[in-house]
Amino acid sequence: MRLFIHVILFLCIYCTPSLSHPTSLKAPATLQDGLSPLWAQELVGADLIDHSLLGEKVKVGILDISFAGYSQILKGRLAKDLIYKSSPVYSPHGGAVAALLGNSEIGVAKNIEFKLLHAGLLAEQLLAGLEQVEKTGVTVVNLSAKISDMEISKKIDSLADRGIIFITAAGNSAPRVPNLDSTKEKIHAIVVGSIELDGAISAYSQEGENVAIYAPGANPFVFSLAAPFSRELVNGKEIDLPPIPMGFGMTSAASPFVAGVVANLKSLLPSLNHEQIKKILIRSGTPLPLHKNKILLNALRAEKAVIRLQKIENWQLELENPQIYNFSHLADVYKSLAANTNSNENKLFLLRSAFLLDPSSETAKKIGVVYQNLGLGKNAKFYESY
Repeated sequence: MRLFIHVILFLCIYCTPSLSHPTSLKAPATLQDGLSPLWAQELVGADLIDHSLLGEKVKVGILDISFAGYSQILKGRLAKDLIYKSSPVYSPHGGAVAALLGNSEIGVAKNIEFKLLHAGLLAEQLLAGLEQVEKTGVTVVNLSAKISDMEISKKIDSLADRGIIFITAAGNSAPRVPNLDSTKEKIHAIVVGSIELDGAISAYSQEGENVAIYAPGANPFVFSLAAPFSRELVNGKEIDLPPIPMGFGMTSAASPFVAGVVANLKSLLPSLNHEQIKKILIRSGTPLPLHKNKILLNALRAEKAVIRLQKIENWQLELENPQIYNFSHLADVYKSLAANTNSNENKLFLLRSAFLLDPSSETAKKIGVVYQNLGLGKNAKFYESY
């Protein structure tokens, strides 16, 4: 008993989530057959983030085609957060991006202030939206669209030189490649690809050499929108329009997971720049089971790595240090606790924490077994492939 108490104290000291509160997110009411509603958040550890450790609020821009339903999904006000509109397009796409990114019951980041830019579908509309970005004071921008125009690329590079970090979707047109492909061209953005439930890169996802990291975007869609999420801003007033049911996923959904983690890291250590964050994401990430040279977003280990960096005076010199990302001792504590609990829910929480901190095939197989025991065979696919 004394040893068990000491172990619990050790976990508390190192800021791990409480056993009595194993998730910081709230699941939707519906449960798909064999798949937990927050499967994507669980896979990257977004539900295990300790938001109480975050620092200053981060201004996050979302450049998207439309934000129908934003007020209902995020319980905010579209009229307040929408600062630019250049298109009459009506779609819940931007609202879904915002919900996954943060400030919602299912979002990755909690300590953020949204600046929404409704920029439409055309290249000239996106470019006009980008012209507004610098005026907003944002430090992180999500663009769930493929960059396929040279002028847009140049504008992003220009804004990135001013310290704004861009996260963009790799695009859903594989294997077709447009004239300009952000997955191959050296565009100053963190490019995000999509994976399936078993950890395979989605067939539609571009996966060029410039794709920095992958996140869930598979079918079943990571988020579904339908009535009554239809409120839109029309002539300065929020009104309810006929709902457009929308399945939301692919690389458009993968991108805001990464943007949410980037916002968390900026909140912990505001001076982090594009290259430093990209390095942290890659070094803290989880190798994909079917593509060992490709990296899956790991929200928990990225957060803990930056917390370590906070305590180092010249932390910039430690970004390449493997010990910054090594949490094997803490993972061993979790695994020891998991071996001594009979609750499948607690065992899953402990094993998932251990795996995210120190990914291994052995721990992955155990997670797969627990998911199967809980009737969540689809969740188990990733770990069974490991």
